[in-house]
Amino acid sequence: MECRTKGEAPEISIDTKSYGHNIELAWLLTYALKAVDIDNDLYRQVRYKLVDHAYTHGVDWEFGGIYRDGIASGEAIILEKEFWQNAEAMVGFIDAYEVFGERRFFKAFEKIWQFVDHYMINHAVGEWMTLLTREGKPIDDNIGNPWKVAYHSGRSLLECATRLERLSLAESER
Repeated sequence: MECRTKGEAPEISIDTKSYGHNIELAWLLTYALKAVDIDNDLYRQVRYKLVDHAYTHGVDWEFGGIYRDGIASGEAIILEKEFWQNAEAMVGFIDAYEVFGERRFFKAFEKIWQFVDHYMINHAVGEWMTLLTREGKPIDDNIGNPWKVAYHSGRSLLECATRLERLSLAESER
């Protein structure tokens, strides 16, 4: 199947996955399970599958960031980068590194953060660009629209800072 950009719909109906939603679900599930003090192999497997799929098919290892959507069985089909998926992916991958201890998840966090910091954040105003091409060029020059809310980007940075501090403390105690 040919990869598409600019939000085009596939020519045929297929089972698609949103990398941003899946990885957000994984880290929010971790958060919820901690709140109710429940964890078991089933929940670990579900979280792992969600994160592993996003890692394997959603991370753009060439340019950075995470793609918008892909097919359930594999490849990404919408290669543009939207702010909220990247925000949730940063939290999701650093959370997966904490939960599963696999260094590759931290590498995914770093790759996405580099893209976000270099291309997505408008450092002059402190807000994130809404939508970029795979290579990091703005598709939508606005930093806001009626549907864009700051909780994805703001929460992401707070969650990542908390996790990085926790990881740093754990490392220093070794």
